[in-house]
Amino acid sequence: MVRTLEHLFGAESPASGRELLCDRTFDLSSVASARAALAEHARARGLTDIDLTKFVLAVHEVMINSVRHGGGGGRLLLWCTADALHCHVDDDGPGIPPSLRNLRRRRPPVGRIGAGHGLWLAGQVCPGVRITDRAGGGAEVCLTYPLPGRGGPDQGAAAPGNCSPPGSGEASASGRR
Repeated sequence: MVRTLEHLFGAESPASGRELLCDRTFDLSSVASARAALAEHARARGLTDIDLTKFVLAVHEVMINSVRHGGGGGRLLLWCTADALHCHVDDDGPGIPPSLRNLRRRRPPVGRIGAGHGLWLAGQVCPGVRITDRAGGGAEVCLTYPLPGRGGPDQGAAAPGNCSPPGSGEASASGRR
């Protein structure tokens, strides 16, 4: 990936209200280690039990999507704000077809490869998922998961629009990847 932190975070430092926890590229051979690092960071920030499992599962499904459909790998950025964990995954693939971007749709048909099972599952277990296309090609998925006791799902902390990378200036869900 040729994207820089400055591209994602702009001139704003990740330290200004956003703690950058992880920045790594991945491919099929390193998905497991990236997932383990993600789980450790999430656990250290207070996610446990089912919340930890849901967040790690959602990110894992998006990473596997990048490996299978996005050019063989991607980049994972994980940061923390006062009330949530945010994970940004991008790749150099062709993007995600509009028909697969509705994460609240009915379950995709069983047995159809490329039917969007991973994205659908991520949308079922993670309260904040935003899918966008990158200018110049590739896809981006940003997942937000509320930290316990600091703005749970009932308080809107994980609204997809709150998943913009620091400094990006975006504040609304786009419905694109």
